[in-house]
Amino acid sequence: MKRVVCFLGLAFLPWAFAQNSLGERKLQGIQGIAARRVVLPLLLLGLLAWAQEEKIIWDVYVQGGLVYLATGEGVRVLDPQLRERGALSGFPAYALAGDGERLYAASDYGLYVLAAGEGPRVLARLSGFPARFVLVREGRAYLGGSGGLGVVDLTGESPRLLGRLTGYAVWGIALEGQRAYLATDRGLVVVDLGLPESLKVVAEVDLGPVYAVAWWQGHLYLATGDGLLVLAEEAGGWKELARVAGFRAYRLVVREGLLLSVGVGGLRVFSLESPAAPQLLVSRQALAFTSLSLAEGALWVASPTGIFLYALELPELPLLASTEAPVLASAENPRFLDRYGGYGAWVAGELVYLATRDGVKIMSLKDPKAPRMVGQVKGFVAYAVFLEGNTLFVGASDGLRVFQVKGPGQLEQRAYFKEKPVYALHVVQEVVYLGTAEGLVSLLWQGGKLTVVGRAGLGPVYAFWRDGGLLYAGGLGGLVALPLGRELKGIQVLLREPFFTLVLHQGYLYLGGPAGLKVYRLQEPLKPVFVTALPGFLAWYLAVAREGLYLLGEGGLYLLDLSDPASPRVLRHKPGVFWAYLFIAQGFLYGLGPDGVYLAQIQDGTWVLLGLVLNYLAQLSAPPPPPPPPPVPAKDWYGMYWVKTLGAPGVFFFQPETQALAVAVDAKGFVYVGGSTTGSLPGGVHQGAEDAFVARFDPSGKLLWMRQFGTSQGEGIFALTTDSAGNVYATGHTFGSLGGKSHGDWDFFVVKFAPDGRRLFLKQYGTPF
Repeated sequence: MKRVVCFLGLAFLPWAFAQNSLGERKLQGIQGIAARRVVLPLLLLGLLAWAQEEKIIWDVYVQGGLVYLATGEGVRVLDPQLRERGALSGFPAYALAGDGERLYAASDYGLYVLAAGEGPRVLARLSGFPARFVLVREGRAYLGGSGGLGVVDLTGESPRLLGRLTGYAVWGIALEGQRAYLATDRGLVVVDLGLPESLKVVAEVDLGPVYAVAWWQGHLYLATGDGLLVLAEEAGGWKELARVAGFRAYRLVVREGLLLSVGVGGLRVFSLESPAAPQLLVSRQALAFTSLSLAEGALWVASPTGIFLYALELPELPLLASTEAPVLASAENPRFLDRYGGYGAWVAGELVYLATRDGVKIMSLKDPKAPRMVGQVKGFVAYAVFLEGNTLFVGASDGLRVFQVKGPGQLEQRAYFKEKPVYALHVVQEVVYLGTAEGLVSLLWQGGKLTVVGRAGLGPVYAFWRDGGLLYAGGLGGLVALPLGRELKGIQVLLREPFFTLVLHQGYLYLGGPAGLKVYRLQEPLKPVFVTALPGFLAWYLAVAREGLYLLGEGGLYLLDLSDPASPRVLRHKPGVFWAYLFIAQGFLYGLGPDGVYLAQIQDGTWVLLGLVLNYLAQLSAPPPPPPPPPVPAKDWYGMYWVKTLGAPGVFFFQPETQALAVAVDAKGFVYVGGSTTGSLPGGVHQGAEDAFVARFDPSGKLLWMRQFGTSQGEGIFALTTDSAGNVYATGHTFGSLGGKSHGDWDFFVVKFAPDGRRLFLKQYGTPF
């Protein structure tokens, strides 16, 4: 979801969440995120993109002894031993299918027909239908995407669109006879395929979002946000026969009396001996699996970053092979990137000390639902805070700062120690341990002075955990342990793979890193024994609470059940929550995002996200109450009047990315916002890649109208202005034919809307270069 924050005379460019869309086919499937386009560097200011998105694996398909992977940057080819054999790049691929000879890839740019083999190449392409799902059967391809269902003839040299059904976002398709069963944003949709040129909806079951669908012996299996739903047709309608709750599946496959599902929480295999009552046979936990494919008694499962090969031998389901953990592109923990505004916190009663991009902020939780800023020290980037008595230690980008707490909201700097970036802190009496960009440093804090007593070059260290007389430290070089003391003696390397965060709970070490979550049992204090792994998205922060284990990472916010500490399982998942850090205080969950502190209320094991409750730019003193709209602020005040959220509904692991890139206010106080989105905004239909949008708010913040438009190639709004009649003018760029024929490469356009939202004109201009 994209937030639009309005200040007096100030437009705050918000942060964006990544998107994926996926569909389901009967045996293979996809999950994908929308393609990113490279725009002019000047226009990239304020845009927050995830560096790893192009590497994410969204589908796996096995054909002709080769393993094909659909990724955000194209198609990769592996051999059965999971060795790289070839690749085809240049377009985002979200789903794959084959007919034994050719390979078909669903993309934002349409359907690609590829020559199969170790060196795949493009044979033909169907454009104009942004697709996230493809199923191939008997000379036809069935495409699903934000624009609906497409039926494509594959018998000629080039694919030809036979028919199209719009009005739904289609994420999965199952075929049976002359019917197509669609998993859509509205629920189950049944379509008559008798006349592909005139597709007809024959039934619709309103279930809310359905992510995948499969058919077996007269029964439909639907993947919803609450689990698995079993339906059967009865007396002209659809009757619910069973529900299996406790997980969220994004891919369903039926084969020989087995139902296999993957998604948030991992892999599950059900017996369909009784089709109306699936029975769980075996499961494999994961933060996220994205797809699966069956071939010759083997099960190929894709996570966002790797492939796992299982023998389909039940109930053991032995793991035969897997790809290695991804190699980091840099030595920097994503948690500490500049896209975040806050990096750490320390709770002390009703006060919270926040480490932010602009120093230390002191937040009061006297009213936990409405925290306020009561103090700050600015002028440096703070990464970590540690309070010992009335002394606050602050790890910063340029070293360590030590402050004395003089009173609520009052800090006085006592000392400064210049050092490489300090990401982690731990204090034991007079000894201060630093986790820096180069390794470990121990300092002696005595008499108001800091003295170095030990150094160890271990590479970046991001997290500490103390247990008795040992201090565990995790970083890019792995996991180490050392006895507490002034000097860094007796350091032992326990694990040599990269980790970003760690917690110790009931004798088990939970380590988050580039390959997801790993669990080790401490057989002895210095002997961790591997227990299990939950692969999936990169994990950068862990926190243990009464409810379980909280995890933050590229997949969003997770809560894992630790009732069996050796086998954590996903209880809750909230995509699109990209916080750097979280803490729990007074029964509320607080997250540090790019622009401020977010609040979530914990109710019966679920989260109710209440939104942004404190902006990092908030003033220390309370601003005057806002006057009636249109706002007329007091002199020199630039506080916040209202915050409104405008975004596309999310599915699967990510929220669609919605960027607010331009704002204008007319003489009557009406606010206009423009930008781009990779999803379907309220009342709009995603056309593919990035669409442009313009929205109008009244002076009180009420959304009056929103207009979304675009092509399958990519558009965006970058400037807005108004005239005295209330018309709004917007300009942006397009890679397609939006207001006329494309001139080649990026063109620019100008569009005019009337006060009631009617589009009055749209003109496109450009050159071939």
